[in-house]
Amino acid sequence: MGSTMDETRRSDHADVSTGNAANIRAWSTVSQEELDAFGDEGDFARQHLLTPALLDFLGPVAGRAVLDAGAGNGYLSRKLARMGAAVTALEPSDGPYEYITTREADEPLGITCIKQDLSTLRGFESRFDTVVANMVLLDIADYQPAIANCLAALKLDGRFIFSLEHPFTDVADRTALPIKLHDYFSERQLPRAHGYNFHRTLQTYVDAVADCGGLVVRIKEPRLARGIAQRHPERAWSGSVPAFILIKAMKPDSASVT
Repeated sequence: MGSTMDETRRSDHADVSTGNAANIRAWSTVSQEELDAFGDEGDFARQHLLTPALLDFLGPVAGRAVLDAGAGNGYLSRKLARMGAAVTALEPSDGPYEYITTREADEPLGITCIKQDLSTLRGFESRFDTVVANMVLLDIADYQPAIANCLAALKLDGRFIFSLEHPFTDVADRTALPIKLHDYFSERQLPRAHGYNFHRTLQTYVDAVADCGGLVVRIKEPRLARGIAQRHPERAWSGSVPAFILIKAMKPDSASVT
């Protein structure tokens, strides 16, 4: 499955959206230690909330062509490849990209690795059964062309699945229940350890999918299991209110989207 590393390495990093350049530079500084610590299962949120919900949305992936759009350290790419998917891992930032390609060279899983900005992606039209953008669009300034390129990369009736910090709670005071929501409608940058995220309303994302010809078919708001919440009281709030939202859209074959 897949090609050799020499064949799959691409260096299209120069083609970066002006709006995205600062965050790509910031994520390029992620240390080897941080990438190693993330491992093959991800952080707490991915292990207990995001990944289970993603896998439920994905269903069987064996033999399916999947684009991991914004792959980070590649944990999801490796997981899906081990499940039998033909995975392409797209990552524009230097450190994470080198980590993915080094891991693939050391432990080949047939993952195709490309270094490119999702907002300027070209040459992959109608190639994938599924495109996944796991906690990616909230890091992208030029999110509209990124969404358009994800949908363009799908075969007809393909699925586009993306996850976000829930727009209701990413700007909320989450130190105690009840959570207090602040200024939901004001779209803005939120500083993070590496670069910044963009707070956008849920309508902004759904409208962007529709404007690009996609059809939203389902959402998922994963809830932290009670037993895990009891063992991790600092995370217990995400058993009462959603920390994340996943959106599944499709590239319709014949449906008319208005």
